[in-house]
Amino acid sequence: MGTEYEIIPYNTLSFRAFIVDLLYRNPHFHLEFEFLTVLEGEAMLKIKNLNTPMYPGDIHLMNPHESHEIIACEPSLILSLQVHPSYFSQSYPLMEKVVFDTNLISDDTYPDMRRIALKELKYVAETFFRKEPHYEIKCAASINSLFAAMLDELPYKLMDPGNLNNMLSKGTRMKVILDYIDNHYTEKISLKDISDECNIDYYYASHYFRSAFGINFQDYLMRMRCEKVRSMLLLTDDTLLDICVESGISDMKYMKRGFEDLYGMSPKEYRKKFKTDDLPKQQKSILSTQKILSDQTSLKLLLSASS
Repeated sequence: MGTEYEIIPYNTLSFRAFIVDLLYRNPHFHLEFEFLTVLEGEAMLKIKNLNTPMYPGDIHLMNPHESHEIIACEPSLILSLQVHPSYFSQSYPLMEKVVFDTNLISDDTYPDMRRIALKELKYVAETFFRKEPHYEIKCAASINSLFAAMLDELPYKLMDPGNLNNMLSKGTRMKVILDYIDNHYTEKISLKDISDECNIDYYYASHYFRSAFGINFQDYLMRMRCEKVRSMLLLTDDTLLDICVESGISDMKYMKRGFEDLYGMSPKEYRKKFKTDDLPKQQKSILSTQKILSDQTSLKLLLSASS
């Protein structure tokens, strides 16, 4: 599984659009503003302790360094636009301090803003996927229009310099923590290992992790391991005991309980359901946690969803 802290390569654009075929995305955060809209299927967006259903046509907005998790019952197609605050360094440098107070732009919350955001989001994505001459300028015009409308229509606040520096320091430390977990989650690791790795107090590490992701370290670790279990259930004929050991979980009952909490059924039931699904569903389920699609494929799917 990939590291749950994303550093996006942009060259000089400072933004990108993509479509992801997604079943589950661990709690994570990144440096960019992110817009998400479901093109096919349904999912649940978890931001700390708040669960928000993701329906086609709604826009979900994440601020930089805002932890979020995505869970879908079946693989869903989700369009994403990520824009780094540095994109506005010349035109509106205050953007690096902006924190929007809402994560959901829908007909029930901000209907006019939803229509504007959906239109601009799809235009930017289609233009980005086509990559015809001067697409960067065309995308820029839409992105500027989108953020100008958001600043006019959505509630937001400006972080003071101290809070901004704390956020950036927190992001650096969380990258170290998540890199360590990503490299060792199938082994026997504990929060004490994390605190030693970061040279911080054990109890501070516990509070720090929960404040960043809204869940404790053990719950986060179990979710990563359960996705490993899910993958092995579909891709191997290994016994449940072997899968339990390979994923780093110490007890079969513990694995069953954690898997049911995340996927709504036992590992045995999940494997049985997969075997009885039709081929298209099987092909989608075999995908790992998430698969970012090519620009060409994304364009076809976007045009199909918009027609």
